[in-house]
Amino acid sequence: MGWAELRERRSLPQLERAPAPGIEDLLVSTLSSAVVTTAPELDQSPEVDSKYVDPLPFAQAIYCSYVVFSLIGLITNAAVLWFLGFRIKRNPLSVYILNLAAVQFVFLFAFSIVALIFLLSLHGVRASGMPYEVMQALYMFGFLTSQCLLTAMSVEWCLSFWCPVWYRRRRSKHQSRTVCAAVWVLSCFVVVLWHLFCGYSYHACLGMFIGHCVLDVLICIPLMLLSSLTMLIKICRRQRGQQPPKLYILLFITVLAFLLLTVPAKLVVFLKATWRSFAIAVLCFCINSSFNPVIYYFVGSLKRWRLKQSVPGALQKAFQDESELPLPVEHAPVQRRCVPA
Repeated sequence: MGWAELRERRSLPQLERAPAPGIEDLLVSTLSSAVVTTAPELDQSPEVDSKYVDPLPFAQAIYCSYVVFSLIGLITNAAVLWFLGFRIKRNPLSVYILNLAAVQFVFLFAFSIVALIFLLSLHGVRASGMPYEVMQALYMFGFLTSQCLLTAMSVEWCLSFWCPVWYRRRRSKHQSRTVCAAVWVLSCFVVVLWHLFCGYSYHACLGMFIGHCVLDVLICIPLMLLSSLTMLIKICRRQRGQQPPKLYILLFITVLAFLLLTVPAKLVVFLKATWRSFAIAVLCFCINSSFNPVIYYFVGSLKRWRLKQSVPGALQKAFQDESELPLPVEHAPVQRRCVPA
């Protein structure tokens, strides 16, 4: 019997008695893997690497940060939901932003509960009746849906810039609502598949995790980068003395913030899957979800780069500048249509 087989047999009973989630839960969800334990069985097991167990002060700091940013995000996203849902007339962009705020509100609500539970568990408070799997599914659903909504929004407005005539002719009246509904359904389907096929198998979770990262690198991230470059070109090509369109500034900053905050941390997780890398990656997404509404406010309130608007007025300016929206076919000016020779 080799040393590897002997070490595996020694580690299995100890992992079964451990009160904390095992290494396979790390690839299912960051939340379940972030429980810090100092059980003697784990300390003595040669199969458990020290990179999956962090000191108690770091865990307390990361959980407190989760709770604080989640509460901030709940307030800011609730304000966006209220104003865009009941106070401001909707347009194609505001439909995407409304769905994005709803998804991030659900994620932050579930995430704040889980972070609070784990923070209390560090001090000996037991909460055995909480549905951890439901909270994990909500976390995965929130991240995937936010990414897909930003990608769809970026692609649509990229098409409106490069192919304005085709965009006006082909775009249906309810396209934004249809795309958002499809993203919600697709995200739910992916999360259900993840939990059905992953279960408690480390290798199955690892394969799906790698597949998810590959899809991000090949589809979502390139499309968002291309759209960001397009919007940057649109902003830089403005006439001298003319203020850049607020819609393009808003989209550019929102997509850029998502790319800068979430993509590097996710790549680190992909290259080195440790508990600390997972915790930092989720914290970055939590910060991004919390401060997206702040971006909307600052972009909408800018007037010659000075803040002069209230919150309702800023959102009104950011999402209802009709001169910057892609016009339907029947309202498009005739002189702007390009007829091929």
